[in-house]
Amino acid sequence: MALRRLQFCCFVLFACLLAAPALDACSCAYRGPVCKWFPSSTEPAFVGRVVEMEPGSDREFRNRIETALRPYVGDAGFVDPRRLEGVALSLYVNIYRDFWKSIIRPEALETLSDVSNFGEFLHWQRQSGFYEGRRRVRFAVTEVFAGDVGETVDIYTSIWYSCSAFFLPGEDYLVFASGGPDKWTTSACSGTREASSAQEDLEYLRAYASAGTLGSFVGTAYARSWNSEGYPESSAVVGAAIEVSGENGSWKARTGQNGRFSVVGLQPGRYFVSGQHQERPLSLGPAGLPETESIQTVPARGCAVVHFTRPPPSGSITGRIFGPTTEALGGISVTAVPTNGRSSGRQSQTDQNGRCEIKELQPGGYFVGVNIDGPPSAHRPYATLYYPGVPAKDSAGVLQVSDGVATNAGTLVLGRRMRVRKILGKVVGDDDQPIAEVQLRLVPEDAPYGISSYRTSADGSFELEGLEETSYTIRAEIQNPRDGSMVTAEAAVPITGDASITIVLVVP
Repeated sequence: MALRRLQFCCFVLFACLLAAPALDACSCAYRGPVCKWFPSSTEPAFVGRVVEMEPGSDREFRNRIETALRPYVGDAGFVDPRRLEGVALSLYVNIYRDFWKSIIRPEALETLSDVSNFGEFLHWQRQSGFYEGRRRVRFAVTEVFAGDVGETVDIYTSIWYSCSAFFLPGEDYLVFASGGPDKWTTSACSGTREASSAQEDLEYLRAYASAGTLGSFVGTAYARSWNSEGYPESSAVVGAAIEVSGENGSWKARTGQNGRFSVVGLQPGRYFVSGQHQERPLSLGPAGLPETESIQTVPARGCAVVHFTRPPPSGSITGRIFGPTTEALGGISVTAVPTNGRSSGRQSQTDQNGRCEIKELQPGGYFVGVNIDGPPSAHRPYATLYYPGVPAKDSAGVLQVSDGVATNAGTLVLGRRMRVRKILGKVVGDDDQPIAEVQLRLVPEDAPYGISSYRTSADGSFELEGLEETSYTIRAEIQNPRDGSMVTAEAAVPITGDASITIVLVVP
């Protein structure tokens, strides 16, 4: 099973390479647990095995491509269509025409003969209506929970789109369909997935079908935290203690590895629910509201859904920032970076009195300072300074943070404000013609990534802002419309003064 899933992932990657220009941003509306919405649904829900797919599976498509093109590309395995030319590209297009002819309009198929490179092939995909096609998947039905679907049923799903439901021949799936008897459809948003990963839903559906299900509580517990880039995220709270109580008694449960829990077999009625983790009460609601107990109504043969959050850490660091002439500086970003290196840190800006407070810090040691998470820039024109007032991390002090305690970093005095200068220029081709929409990055010396991003205007010109007495490289990048490859060029910027730069970008 693991090998088949790995193979399937490879097929999906192959599909994404072909379809990337038209993938939509699938925004699924979360339906919640099946016990919440299923009792009021009249649409098909069943377990079935995939016995037929039209067009055939992506695995079959890939195998045909690799077998046919091996004489042209060698034994490299995966065939990158962006590199195909001449006879190899024509062969690829003909296999494409034959394999997908059932979902492409006949008149659109004829225009494939005009394709001479992969860029034109991508353009043909956009214009042909290919991305509007749907794949027909036939299931041999083994269990029916709702709807009249018979022993076999055809279900349709979109081709290539990020909301598509992907299937493998011979595998069993729990399918939730919608639409109508003439053309039932499903998607990644419906809850359709491999039966082997839908055990909780199947247990409920089987109990519901036998008319033996009482009410239940289901829900999740998550902790709000910060990822390695310093952005907020939620992670499952494992082992949280959940308690449900009502007139007929009380029930306890613990959250699993996915942060989920359930309390089943409840008589319909009103219940109190609360949760704790590591002797701290969990809050109810996605924002960590202060309420820690809720009254919920459990319906007959349905469920009440609750979501807990563990409050964020409550440690903080306070301090003040002054300029070289002892004036308080407002609008300065101050960063706290954990010494364990697990994240890039948390920031706060100073107010008009130079005061700041960096909140929601986990207990532990922190480096604190200005521009310690990246080089100075036109928006942050001060030299790097660490607590207690040193320029380098090697000599910086460490502040210890405890939960519920505000640790004072004292006062940091910054050096002079660095002068901002203009860096003007243009990007041209080898024919000296300007190139529009070129991606530019201004990269300081000893910094792997750019501190600002810009695109050239219609006449190929650009205007960037840098700092005086700082060495930069401008990195220009554009996608080759012929094969999708990235073409880059670089130019050095003088260390002082306003600069005028010309970058020559040669697009094959």
